[in-house]
Amino acid sequence: MDIDDTFTPDNAWSTTLHDNDYSDAGSLRMGPADVVTAADWSIANNFRMDQLFNFGGSVEYQNCELGLPADTCPAGKTSIADPLLAEFQATDPLTNKSYADDFGWLSHTYDTPYLDVGCATTDYIEAELNENTADAAAKAGTTAGTGGLGLTSSTNAALALGYQNPASSCRATLRLRRPRTRYAGYGRPTDLDSAAASATGTLAVAPTSTR
Repeated sequence: MDIDDTFTPDNAWSTTLHDNDYSDAGSLRMGPADVVTAADWSIANNFRMDQLFNFGGSVEYQNCELGLPADTCPAGKTSIADPLLAEFQATDPLTNKSYADDFGWLSHTYDTPYLDVGCATTDYIEAELNENTADAAAKAGTTAGTGGLGLTSSTNAALALGYQNPASSCRATLRLRRPRTRYAGYGRPTDLDSAAASATGTLAVAPTSTR
């Protein structure tokens, strides 16, 4: 199962307005406890989960740029540790490996740019994927929640978890909606049911993988 937009916050449903809340302050982001819950459940049920990650979301968090209530730099500081990244770096007591090793990883672009409008060049898309992969492959920092995940790239789906599969990265960037970070200042996104459907075009069958 693919988990979309890891490290990036997304809009939340407003129970008051009965509509999506596109504000930064109202956004939701995966938390440390979610990492533990997902890893424990995945192991207990022998059910593979792949993180489609945007590492730029962690970099933005560390630079206090996401606009979330908890993402605020103390006075006199320009950066903080990312608690979500710290949990992926932490050791899972069930495996004695990092929690990152409990999941598969697919590069889902660095900061979820909107690529569907036709203006993104091949070089730009490759740069998004390459920067994302490089940052995640970097070693963890001396402070938990900084640095990277130390991921190794491999296209061998038979390998254990904890690898980043670059062969599936382009498939993972195909999107049916705009990311949360592009809503600000542009109003509501176009509803899917009002968009004209294309009569042509096919998608390649996604590769399968096992634990």
